Amino acid sequence: MPVIILFLFSQADVDLAVAAARKAFAVGSAWRTTDPSAKGKLIQKFADLIERDRATLAQLESLDNGKPVGDSDFDIGMAIDCLRYFAGWTDKIHGETIPVGKNLNFTYFPVFPFRNRPVSFGSTSKL
Repeated sequence: MPVIILFLFSQADVDLAVAAARKAFAVGSAWRTTDPSAKGKLIQKFADLIERDRATLAQLESLDNGKPVGDSDFDIGMAIDCLRYFAGWTDKIHGETIPVGKNLNFTYFPVFPFRNRPVSFGSTSKL
């Protein structure tokens, strides 16, 4: 059984994939209009699939970079934990994302008052 099957792609194939990715993330696209809790469920499902194939992925990771399988298994476990953590945030982070340029967005989070004054991030003050 082969370890990997390698496919070669042309520049046109890559351009098509990039165009599809840009379309998927464009303002008003299906992904952008998907309910945040549904996005979280998709990320959880992705974590489930990685967990299901964890042993195989650890073997492949070790073959790819030469580290011990135990280290690769640990790394994959951390990736699963990371995905599950961020999946939980998909419907809890609020703000307004404003497209600023071609490859830049700005997300605004309102300043929350603390003891009747705004929180000043990046500086210290006595409260």
